[in-house]
Amino acid sequence: MDRKFSEGIRVLPQAGDRNYGGGADPARAPAELRATVSRAPRPGAIDFANTGRRASQIAVGPSEAWVSRSAYQGLGYRLRAGDIIELTDRGDPAPQGTISVVQDGDHRDVHILFTAGAVAGSPALAEDAEGADE
Repeated sequence: MDRKFSEGIRVLPQAGDRNYGGGADPARAPAELRATVSRAPRPGAIDFANTGRRASQIAVGPSEAWVSRSAYQGLGYRLRAGDIIELTDRGDPAPQGTISVVQDGDHRDVHILFTAGAVAGSPALAEDAEGADE
């Protein structure tokens, strides 16, 4: 499955806890992996009933990546919430996301949930979703 559907990702471990900064983690080096990735649907205009708000932008769900257990173990460290993931096969600059959950998958893989955006000025994953083959 990885040969047919995987794409390049780069993980950028962060020293801070979750989304609260801290910069690059010197104890965990950036790494290149292959993963099967599914991005959240493009955010759209939502009408909130009885609030008078119009055209608010929301993300409908998290993006996900599946990494083989052997590739994950090859990192030599655990990914954690707040680390950054880049989709290196999807353009330059690579769209980025912030990891929110890393858990065991159900098919000898590791399941990573991440949200669009990571660093100020980085392209949002959702903006890149139009026309993507999922």
